[in-house]
Amino acid sequence: MIDFWTDQERLDRALAEWATLERIATDRWRCEAVERAGGGRRWCAEVTVEGPGVLRWRVTDGPVA
Repeated sequence: MIDFWTDQERLDRALAEWATLERIATDRWRCEAVERAGGGRRWCAEVTVEGPGVLRWRVTDGPVA
């Protein structure tokens, strides 16, 4: 399951209807969620795999930092 959250191709397919992701470093992603009324929200997140079955997702810049 951890592989899913670190594989951009899988994430692009799974989130295509409501978000876009851009990998900006090994452990950092730029995300944009599309809002139904138009526009969207952007943020950057750090994804860290800390062991088997342990993944950390931390917003580093954006609306919920």
